[in-house]
Amino acid sequence: MGLRAMVLHSASDGKLVGNPEDHRDVLGMVVDVPANDKYVTLVALTDYTNSLYNSDGGGFMGWGRHPAVRAATEELLTQAQEHQAEFTGPETDDLPAPGFVRLHLLGPTERRSADVPSGCLLNSEPHALAPVLLGVQKVFAILEMAIQRGPT
Repeated sequence: MGLRAMVLHSASDGKLVGNPEDHRDVLGMVVDVPANDKYVTLVALTDYTNSLYNSDGGGFMGWGRHPAVRAATEELLTQAQEHQAEFTGPETDDLPAPGFVRLHLLGPTERRSADVPSGCLLNSEPHALAPVLLGVQKVFAILEMAIQRGPT
């Protein structure tokens, strides 16, 4: 089982813990974004083991302990809590269809998904999950800056 699949199953396997006050029903998110002929996956979890990696095997793991990444993750998961009713897709390990971003919401007992057009992630198209997508953008941006600066 690959890293992505391990994370997707971590809540249902009882391996993902946490009971944050602001997002009790959301223990994490996995976001799959198409990038040319591969995918970039963002992992944002309550235990702050945030990671960013490519479907071709490269990536960066364990950046959630960086203070700015941690704060952005909390904001993202809080937004996901507030908009969890919009996550109406089934539990799936599949990657999204071309032209779509898949958001996986990891809860204490279940996981749900939402597919949104890629343009919505770039704010070029409106969507009901816009606040969550803005949070995803923020985590991506801050994580990228933290990686460029190096460990603190």
